[in-house]
Amino acid sequence: MDDETYEAVAVEPSHADLLRRVAADHGVRVEAPALRAPDPATVLYVVGAAHLVKAAIEDFLDRRAGGQIIDLREGEVLAKRSSGVEWGRIVIVAADGTLEVREERRDRFGNAVAALLDALRGLAGGTVGQASRAAIDAGADPRPADGPEPDPQPACDVPPGP
Repeated sequence: MDDETYEAVAVEPSHADLLRRVAADHGVRVEAPALRAPDPATVLYVVGAAHLVKAAIEDFLDRRAGGQIIDLREGEVLAKRSSGVEWGRIVIVAADGTLEVREERRDRFGNAVAALLDALRGLAGGTVGQASRAAIDAGADPRPADGPEPDPQPACDVPPGP
Protein backbone atom coordinates (compact mmCIF):
# COMPACT_ATOMS: atom_id res chain seq x y z
CA MET A 1 0.00 0.00 0.00
CA ASP A 2 1.29 3.41 -0.98
CA ASP A 3 1.61 5.52 2.17
CA GLU A 4 2.45 8.96 0.77
CA THR A 5 1.29 12.29 2.09
CA TYR A 6 0.97 15.22 -0.28
CA GLU A 7 1.06 18.85 0.71
CA ALA A 8 1.11 21.93 -1.50
CA VAL A 9 3.55 24.61 -0.43
CA ALA A 10 4.15 27.95 -2.13
CA VAL A 11 7.83 28.82 -2.24
CA GLU A 12 9.61 31.89 -3.54
CA PRO A 13 11.60 30.95 -6.66
CA SER A 14 14.78 32.16 -4.98
CA HIS A 15 14.25 29.57 -2.18
CA ALA A 16 13.47 26.59 -4.44
CA ASP A 17 17.03 25.20 -4.44
CA LEU A 18 17.26 25.41 -0.65
CA LEU A 19 13.91 23.61 -0.33
CA ARG A 20 15.07 20.81 -2.63
CA ARG A 21 18.32 20.33 -0.66
CA VAL A 22 16.55 20.23 2.73
CA ALA A 23 13.86 17.91 1.36
CA ALA A 24 16.48 15.53 -0.09
CA ASP A 25 18.31 15.45 3.27
CA HIS A 26 15.09 14.28 4.95
CA GLY A 27 13.95 11.83 2.27
CA VAL A 28 11.11 14.03 1.04
CA ARG A 29 10.28 14.18 -2.65
CA VAL A 30 9.59 17.65 -4.12
CA GLU A 31 7.58 18.09 -7.31
CA ALA A 32 6.77 21.28 -9.15
CA PRO A 33 3.22 21.36 -10.50
CA ALA A 34 2.86 21.36 -14.25
CA LEU A 35 1.66 24.75 -15.38
CA ARG A 36 -0.20 25.09 -18.61
CA ALA A 37 -1.73 28.00 -20.46
CA PRO A 38 -5.52 28.10 -20.69
CA ASP A 39 -7.17 27.02 -23.91
CA PRO A 40 -7.87 30.06 -26.17
CA ALA A 41 -11.50 29.00 -26.59
CA THR A 42 -11.96 28.91 -22.81
CA VAL A 43 -10.50 32.41 -22.51
CA LEU A 44 -12.87 33.58 -25.25
CA TYR A 45 -15.85 32.02 -23.46
CA VAL A 46 -14.98 33.67 -20.14
CA VAL A 47 -14.23 37.08 -21.67
CA GLY A 48 -17.32 36.79 -23.88
CA ALA A 49 -19.54 35.92 -20.93
CA ALA A 50 -18.19 38.89 -18.98
CA HIS A 51 -18.83 41.12 -21.99
CA LEU A 52 -22.40 39.81 -22.28
CA VAL A 53 -23.09 40.50 -18.60
CA LYS A 54 -21.70 44.03 -19.01
CA ALA A 55 -23.76 44.60 -22.17
CA ALA A 56 -26.93 43.30 -20.49
CA ILE A 57 -26.47 45.63 -17.52
CA GLU A 58 -25.73 48.61 -19.77
CA ASP A 59 -28.77 47.80 -21.93
CA PHE A 60 -31.01 47.52 -18.85
CA LEU A 61 -29.79 50.84 -17.45
CA ASP A 62 -30.05 52.52 -20.85
CA ARG A 63 -33.65 51.37 -21.31
CA ARG A 64 -34.54 52.38 -17.76
CA ALA A 65 -33.23 55.91 -18.37
CA GLY A 66 -35.80 56.32 -21.15
CA GLY A 67 -35.65 58.37 -24.30
CA GLN A 68 -33.76 61.53 -25.19
CA ILE A 69 -35.16 65.06 -25.14
CA ILE A 70 -33.34 67.76 -27.08
CA ASP A 71 -34.74 71.18 -26.21
CA LEU A 72 -33.61 74.06 -28.40
CA ARG A 73 -35.70 76.70 -26.59
CA GLU A 74 -33.93 79.55 -24.84
CA GLY A 75 -33.10 78.89 -21.19
CA GLU A 76 -33.83 75.13 -21.31
CA VAL A 77 -31.42 72.25 -20.76
CA LEU A 78 -30.18 71.31 -24.24
CA ALA A 79 -30.24 67.52 -23.89
CA LYS A 80 -31.51 65.17 -21.19
CA ARG A 81 -32.84 61.66 -20.72
CA SER A 82 -36.41 61.12 -19.54
CA SER A 83 -38.14 57.97 -18.37
CA GLY A 84 -41.35 59.65 -19.58
CA VAL A 85 -40.13 59.21 -23.17
CA GLU A 86 -40.07 55.67 -24.52
CA TRP A 87 -36.57 54.22 -24.91
CA GLY A 88 -35.30 54.57 -28.46
CA ARG A 89 -37.21 57.76 -29.15
CA ILE A 90 -35.73 61.24 -29.45
CA VAL A 91 -38.03 64.19 -28.88
CA ILE A 92 -36.73 67.43 -30.39
CA VAL A 93 -38.32 70.65 -29.17
CA ALA A 94 -37.54 73.40 -31.67
CA ALA A 95 -36.90 77.00 -30.63
CA ASP A 96 -40.48 77.89 -31.65
CA GLY A 97 -41.91 75.07 -29.47
CA THR A 98 -42.78 72.61 -32.23
CA LEU A 99 -42.06 68.93 -31.56
CA GLU A 100 -40.41 66.32 -33.72
CA VAL A 101 -40.11 62.68 -32.67
CA ARG A 102 -37.45 60.39 -34.14
CA GLU A 103 -36.77 56.70 -33.64
CA GLU A 104 -33.25 55.47 -32.94
CA ARG A 105 -33.07 52.06 -31.36
CA ARG A 106 -29.64 50.64 -30.57
CA ASP A 107 -29.72 47.10 -29.25
CA ARG A 108 -26.35 46.86 -27.51
CA PHE A 109 -27.08 43.50 -25.91
CA GLY A 110 -28.24 41.92 -29.16
CA ASN A 111 -25.19 43.29 -30.97
CA ALA A 112 -22.91 41.89 -28.25
CA VAL A 113 -24.47 38.40 -28.52
CA ALA A 114 -24.15 38.42 -32.31
CA ALA A 115 -20.54 39.60 -32.09
CA LEU A 116 -19.64 36.86 -29.59
CA LEU A 117 -21.26 34.14 -31.70
CA ASP A 118 -19.49 35.35 -34.84
CA ALA A 119 -16.19 35.50 -32.95
CA LEU A 120 -16.67 31.91 -31.74
CA ARG A 121 -17.48 30.75 -35.27
CA GLY A 122 -14.40 32.58 -36.52
CA LEU A 123 -12.17 31.04 -33.85
CA ALA A 124 -13.40 27.57 -34.70
CA GLY A 125 -12.65 28.02 -38.38
CA GLY A 126 -9.90 30.60 -38.58
CA THR A 127 -7.46 32.87 -36.85
CA VAL A 128 -8.04 35.37 -34.06
CA GLY A 129 -7.74 38.15 -36.64
CA GLN A 130 -10.57 36.60 -38.64
CA ALA A 131 -12.66 36.24 -35.47
CA SER A 132 -12.06 39.91 -34.60
CA ARG A 133 -13.02 40.98 -38.10
CA ALA A 134 -16.22 38.89 -37.89
CA ALA A 135 -17.11 40.51 -34.55
CA ILE A 136 -16.58 44.01 -35.93
CA ASP A 137 -18.57 43.16 -39.07
CA ALA A 138 -21.40 41.91 -36.84
CA GLY A 139 -21.67 45.34 -35.27
CA ALA A 140 -19.27 45.25 -32.34
CA ASP A 141 -17.80 48.66 -31.62
CA PRO A 142 -13.98 48.48 -31.86
CA ARG A 143 -13.58 51.63 -29.73
CA PRO A 144 -12.78 51.28 -26.03
CA ALA A 145 -15.89 50.74 -23.90
CA ASP A 146 -15.00 53.63 -21.59
CA GLY A 147 -14.83 56.18 -24.43
CA PRO A 148 -17.55 58.80 -24.94
CA GLU A 149 -20.55 58.07 -27.12
CA PRO A 150 -20.43 60.00 -30.38
CA ASP A 151 -22.92 62.86 -30.53
CA PRO A 152 -25.51 61.73 -33.11
CA GLN A 153 -26.53 65.31 -33.84
CA PRO A 154 -24.13 67.96 -32.56
CA ALA A 155 -25.74 71.20 -31.43
CA CYS A 156 -24.98 74.05 -33.82
CA ASP A 157 -26.57 77.23 -35.16
CA VAL A 158 -26.38 76.09 -38.78
CA PRO A 159 -29.70 74.65 -40.03
CA PRO A 160 -29.52 71.24 -41.68
CA GLY A 161 -29.03 71.19 -45.44
CA PRO A 162 -31.75 70.41 -47.97
